Amino acid sequence: MKRFCLAMTLLTMVAVFSGSASSQTQTFDHFLCYHVPSQPVLNIPLQLQDQFDAPQFENIATLQIVRFCNPVTKTVNGRTFPIVNINHHLTMYQLNSQPIIPRQVVITNQFGANVLLNTSNAQILAAPTGKALPPSSPPPPSSDLDHYKC
Repeated sequence: MKRFCLAMTLLTMVAVFSGSASSQTQTFDHFLCYHVPSQPVLNIPLQLQDQFDAPQFENIATLQIVRFCNPVTKTVNGRTFPIVNINHHLTMYQLNSQPIIPRQVVITNQFGANVLLNTSNAQILAAPTGKALPPSSPPPPSSDLDHYKC
C-alpha cells in the first residue's frame, strides 16, 4: 500500500508540474520527494477548495508531514528540464480522511497525451516551503509557488 501511495504521489506530482512534450517554455519545476518518517500529527484546522470542491470547502482537521520535495533537473527522451527556481520546495502533508468522490480527468504531459485518470479523494496537501541546511534558518516560502491537493 505504501508503494502504491508513493507511486500515485509521484505520478500526481509529474502530472501537476509537467508541461507537454511539445511545450517550448518550461514554467514549473519538477520535484523529487523524499520520505519523512515518524512526524507528529498536527491538529491544525483549515479549509481547502479546488476546482473539484467548488462551491464547497474541504474541512481539514489534521496534517502530518510525509514527504519533502526539492526541485530537480530531469532528462526524458533526450530533453532536459532544468530547475526553474532553486528556491521552490514543497512539504507534503497527509490529510485526514475525506469523502471519496470519484471523478475523471484527462491529462497531457511529456509521458503521454489524453491520458484518462480516475481520481478519488485528496490525501496530500503540497505546501510551498522555505529550506535551509542547519544551522541556518529557512527563508519564507516562495510566493510564486502554489499549494496543491494531491
